[in-house]
Amino acid sequence: MTLLTSLSVQIEAAIQLTEKLILVFKHEAKLWCIPELNQITQLELDKTQLIAERDQLLKVLNNLSVSRQPDEAELHYLHILQKLDTELILAKLECLIAKDPQETQHRYHRAVVLTNLGRNAEAQAEFMSVLSQDPTHYGTLIDFGNLLLSNSYRTAARSLYQQAVSLHNQETMGHVNLANLLLSEAEYETAKLHYEYALRIAPQLAEAHQGLSYALQALGDNTLAAKHREQGFHGHSIQIYPYRGVQTAIPILIFCSAMGGNIAFKHLLDEQLFAITLLFTEYFDTNISLPPHRLIINAIGDADLCHSGLDAAETLLLDCHSPIINAPAWVKKSGRLQNVVRFSSLPDVVTPKMVQLSKVELLSSAIAELIANYGITFPLLLRSPGFHTGQYFLSVECFDVFYAAVKALPGEDLLVIQMLNASNEQGEYHKYRVMIIDGVLYPLHLAISRHWKVHYFSANMHDQSVSRQKEKNFLEDMTSVLGDKAINALTCIGQMLGLDYAGIDFALTASGEVLLFEANATMVVPMPEADDKWQYRRDAVRKIQKAVKQMLINRCQC
Repeated sequence: MTLLTSLSVQIEAAIQLTEKLILVFKHEAKLWCIPELNQITQLELDKTQLIAERDQLLKVLNNLSVSRQPDEAELHYLHILQKLDTELILAKLECLIAKDPQETQHRYHRAVVLTNLGRNAEAQAEFMSVLSQDPTHYGTLIDFGNLLLSNSYRTAARSLYQQAVSLHNQETMGHVNLANLLLSEAEYETAKLHYEYALRIAPQLAEAHQGLSYALQALGDNTLAAKHREQGFHGHSIQIYPYRGVQTAIPILIFCSAMGGNIAFKHLLDEQLFAITLLFTEYFDTNISLPPHRLIINAIGDADLCHSGLDAAETLLLDCHSPIINAPAWVKKSGRLQNVVRFSSLPDVVTPKMVQLSKVELLSSAIAELIANYGITFPLLLRSPGFHTGQYFLSVECFDVFYAAVKALPGEDLLVIQMLNASNEQGEYHKYRVMIIDGVLYPLHLAISRHWKVHYFSANMHDQSVSRQKEKNFLEDMTSVLGDKAINALTCIGQMLGLDYAGIDFALTASGEVLLFEANATMVVPMPEADDKWQYRRDAVRKIQKAVKQMLINRCQC
């Protein structure tokens, strides 16, 4: 192949033509604002000629690109051309908007393109412009909601999804997007209803089957959840997210389990740096190659729930030499019961006694003697394995209510847990969360509640200024608040976990020891709502995001 017909030369020529076309469209947009018909006519001729030349060149380019694999330099040029094509579409839309400013559909498409380019502020302004002219515009209600949700404006996103469902009840994605948000906020019954409604409209809609499988599983209906999981993920094991950067992307492959129990990793990744592909390990065809990547993140985090997903992930890694975040073998060791056994030997770490028993054993007449043999007495805790955020987690005061509690929880086995007193002299329960990123401890939050089951979303921190000040002190000076004894204990837990990304939930005893609740990879790092009172928390999240980003960049260079 001669130099003049090489792939790289053709790409550079296509880039030059595209840049000229962009300038022509932008100039035409300006002229439409102050019509100068003679100039516009000349521009139309120039535009037609440039488009014809570019189309001819792209035909040649396509023939060359299928005849051989491009090298790294050519891939770089192809990426530039792809980004210029997006800029060309944007320039065309701006020209159409200048010609007819009242046409909302052009503005909507411009907002979508701006979103894909990562120009969120401009996209938001354009979406709002569309809604000011047409408050019922379906695409804007959905895509603007998605943009707001990605930037942690959950309440506003929910409002837009609800409006989309109300105004366009027969459009499926309004129901699915609203259900996804409801699912993330543990409103499982309502989420289930919206997934089911979407499936009545479109019975084969994979996204609705997937979401419904998670909602049903959370509600304890494992049989029906398995049915929808098969319909949702079979043939849909790969999900590709749009890349929003301007430079050559770093491709990252994220392993997930169709059972759930995955790390909420996507919002921690910079979409202007990383090109993200999700792969659901249980449903991926092992006869084909893994999607292109420079790094694999194993986001399967729940060792109690995701046995098959972790096994499938290990199989996929057998002949793979890519760097890996959170190796499946280490995640497998982080089940609740395994952690109690592992960490009970660490200095200054207090773990509760715990045992996993079948419901047959729990409902037998010998249960009192059985749990006594494990050193567990009332009051105790009962928990269904594989659930989080306090779901299916009960405090049981005595035998009078024990059997009813066992029957109320889903699953064939339950965890029986010694209830340790985690309250202080004021009757408050403190739950700290510290993240471990690449071996370093980062404070994430402190939740303070009057209830033994402490979660940030239920702790009413929003209305408690004194509690928020305590949390602020913890986030700004973790060592002073926790003390050296606890910091050393947390460091030892992190080292024993062996995970690149993980979190630890705990309280402190009166003597400064770590009272361990859980330690695993499933910990969520949500950005707080956009409210000035949470600014101190947002800074803590940004530090974690920065640490995750740097860890991934470093591993990609290994």
